[in-house]
Parts: sequence; structure tokens; C-alpha cells
Amino acid sequence: MLSLVMGFHWTVIQSAAYLGMVVRYSQTESFPTALSKTFDGLHPCSVCELVKKGRETEGNDGIPKPQLKQILLLVSTSQLVLPPQDFETLPSDLYRVALYRSLPPPLPPPRAV
Repeated sequence: MLSLVMGFHWTVIQSAAYLGMVVRYSQTESFPTALSKTFDGLHPCSVCELVKKGRETEGNDGIPKPQLKQILLLVSTSQLVLPPQDFETLPSDLYRVALYRSLPPPLPPPRAV
């Protein structure tokens, strides 16, 4: 259902039309020429015309589309923004404990006496 709402069916129909055009043109001409004739837009087939008309009329259901408007607001405030005061990340005694715990254990492991 989602693919129909998004218009995927037109892509499938157009792809089938392109394949048919390549096959038809390659019967009388070289393959590169058939490809260029298929995708140049100057030689559309009846299915291509149908897809083009269908895509154009698909959105015209009589319901006006909402228009988006951009609203810009400028807000002023009387609050004073101050940078944070300097602070120490860890007290010095906690820093020593953290440093001690980050060291690898002594080798060989100590034995119980």
C-alpha cells in the first residue's frame, strides 16, 4: 500500500516500458544506439506517454495542498549568561587513589604470610 501511495507503481511500469523499448530498438539497430534512443527522451513509446500523463494527474485530486510558511521569532531576554567558575575535576586525594588503582598489579602476586 505504501508503494502505491508513493508512486512506485509508475516506476515499475516505466521500467517495463524501457525494457520493451530497448528490446524493440535493438532488433533493428546496435545495442548502444538502442540504449541511447530509449533514454534520450526524443523517442517515447505509448506506455511512456501514459506514465507521464499518470504522474502529472496523480496529484490533481481537487484538494488544495497546504503551503508551508516559515515564521521567524526573535526572543530577547534579560538574563545574564556567565561562564562557569573554575573548578577542580577531582580532589587531590581522590586523584591519588584513582592513579594508584590504574597501575597494574605487582608481579609476581604477593603471597599471604
